[in-house]
Amino acid sequence: MPSNAALGPKAARAAVFTFLSQWVRLIIRLVSLAVLSRLLEPSDFGIFAMATAFTGVVTLLAETGFANASIRARTLDAAEASTAFWGNLIVAIGLSGCCWVVSPLVANFFEEPRLSVVIRVLSISLPLSALAAQHSAILQRDLRFGQLVVSEVLAQSVGVAIAIGLAIYGGNYWALVGQQLATAGFTAVALWMIASWRPGFPRFTPGARSLLITGAHLSLVEVLNYGKSIVDQILVGRYTDATSLGEYSRAITLLSLPITQLFAPLNRVAIPTLSKLQDEPAHFTRTFRRMLVLVAVTSAPLLAVLVACPDEVVAIMLGPRFANSAPLLRLLAIASWGAPTTTATFWILIALGRSRRLIIILSIQFVLLLVALRIGVLWGTTGVAAAYAVTAQAIRMPTILFALHGGPVSPKHYVDSTWPSAVVAVLGGVAMWVVARAMMPMGAWASLSASLATGAIVMAILCVAIPAAREQIWAIASLHRLLARGRIAVPS
Repeated sequence: MPSNAALGPKAARAAVFTFLSQWVRLIIRLVSLAVLSRLLEPSDFGIFAMATAFTGVVTLLAETGFANASIRARTLDAAEASTAFWGNLIVAIGLSGCCWVVSPLVANFFEEPRLSVVIRVLSISLPLSALAAQHSAILQRDLRFGQLVVSEVLAQSVGVAIAIGLAIYGGNYWALVGQQLATAGFTAVALWMIASWRPGFPRFTPGARSLLITGAHLSLVEVLNYGKSIVDQILVGRYTDATSLGEYSRAITLLSLPITQLFAPLNRVAIPTLSKLQDEPAHFTRTFRRMLVLVAVTSAPLLAVLVACPDEVVAIMLGPRFANSAPLLRLLAIASWGAPTTTATFWILIALGRSRRLIIILSIQFVLLLVALRIGVLWGTTGVAAAYAVTAQAIRMPTILFALHGGPVSPKHYVDSTWPSAVVAVLGGVAMWVVARAMMPMGAWASLSASLATGAIVMAILCVAIPAAREQIWAIASLHRLLARGRIAVPS
């Protein structure tokens, strides 16, 4: 295991480079979102959302658990890596075959006959993704995020270009299918070219068996987490129609896009870094709190914008055909308030090997959300979004307390690390909402520009006026320097 002094500089370079590169990916995805939303119909996005609600689950079963098990393992030899690779690939091929068999049943469930062939074509992406999963895990384990990000940015660009081209030539929902297949295929090719590792024959050593067991647990974790995030779209697709689901899914995309693009790189750095510190509780806690502050400071203002100005964001990003997505976006943003920092507590459970507790948390969340959303769907998409908001906020604090119980990070650590950004974002959001209402007759661009400027000024003043917020901003600004010295401290 590398020492703290050796780990600090490498983690710092990985974190800083990855965060900077995410802005490139965010711009690419925003362009894709804006262009495709104007070229395709809401029903096209609805059909694609129905298909990916099913294929997304099997994709997670095929790859994520084994990859995360490889990342968090204390040691990983060639036999264990090869066993995980072949386990990924065999499962992915089997699940791809299952997609072909059960696709008519999924089409019948959604009462959408076009889904059958869409799911079968999308299933090709499963073995393509599995081919790249272990190579990605090895690059993450070695903190080689620069090479990993370059390959993903290129793959994303290729996928977007193909999707736009197909949409221009009347490809309807097949443009979205082509985007996913192209991205998965190019990623696999790029990672095989970048990573020097090549799989050998699998050998079921004790370490490999442990890796597969851990991978199975983490696969279940990812499936439950995905199920929790997709159950609302499944219910909307089942009990409404493709157009309503298209409007709902675009609202979810607008919500998740900025959060995911900013959160994903830290997630990649956090799990391997915390896993290497799992035998050093004090250093583990300091590192996690620093990361938690970063998540809170970056996510809370973004959610405040979506709560305050959903009409303007939808008009600019999606166009007039998706006007019905605006009220849904506001409700879903309220539902997601605090979600990024809550999800960050799951890093602790994964890094410390407490996946069973995480399975319990996600299982309970899934059941509660399913019941609430099934009731909410009686009032259409608005009812689903409102039920999601109420239930998500009701279960948030119990989830945090259970996740942190008995670990090195206490609930007080969590509160101290997150309350300043929450206060700043709420007050800034109120200011943005007032300006947005006053500027609405001037048009979406003028209203959003004035609101963002006002929010930025108010939040900046609050960050200076509130000592705890000021300390957090200063701590984030000095993150690279502190990591490079191996001293990842937090404000007292």
